[in-house]
Amino acid sequence: MKIVTTFLLFSISLCANSSVLLHQSDWESPFVPTYTVISGSPEISLPTDVFNSQSLTFNTLGNSPDFYYDQIQYDLGDAGNSYNIFTLSFDIYTDSLINSTNTFTIAFDTPTVRNLYFTNNGTIDVKPGSASQQVLTSYNENESMHLDMTFNIALNEWDIDLNNANIYSGIIDNTNNPGLNPAQYVRSIRFSHGLLSSSDSPDYSSSVYLDNVTISAVVPIPPGLILFLSGLLGLIAQSRLGLSSVKADACNR
Repeated sequence: MKIVTTFLLFSISLCANSSVLLHQSDWESPFVPTYTVISGSPEISLPTDVFNSQSLTFNTLGNSPDFYYDQIQYDLGDAGNSYNIFTLSFDIYTDSLINSTNTFTIAFDTPTVRNLYFTNNGTIDVKPGSASQQVLTSYNENESMHLDMTFNIALNEWDIDLNNANIYSGIIDNTNNPGLNPAQYVRSIRFSHGLLSSSDSPDYSSSVYLDNVTISAVVPIPPGLILFLSGLLGLIAQSRLGLSSVKADACNR
């Protein structure tokens, strides 16, 4: 009986916490890329004062006039349709991004694009779909930062932590905008550094370093599974109490 109860408790805990690793990149040797270069030419940087390990450097040096930005894409493929909750974590370091003509963008393709920006004004902004861009907090240049994001399509929630402190807990969709397509799944996640618009002048001064990218998906829990396991656990507990009561009555006779 004790073994069964322990197994049920373990099963409930496993269902509530298990996840699937979809992508992981730390750019250590041997290097096997798990992303696609969409434009530009991001380069692998050797360990420096920025990071103690190899990282990926974004800049616009050598890029053609039509693509004054570096961009990579993590394609989730079929997995993007299989899960409702995604987690993204990464380390980032910016150099001379503030006061440049560039910005650094993390884009969730849902398929409507949801963006998180490291702006050239020194702020971190969020733009959930076609909703207005919202300033969340400021960031410091020449300083390693860590971001964790949870993207819950089922509950329409987006949580963002910077250096283990929450900077955003809000909706994915702007429900007040009838023209916004709802988030259906995460097709891909993109990292992009470059010009804000084609009308800006090329700026080669800024660089952004990216390291330890991890993308995971939480295993979906069938709606009735937790209730079933909890109910079964309750029945077992009730059965044990009844059995104990019978034994106590027998001993008292």
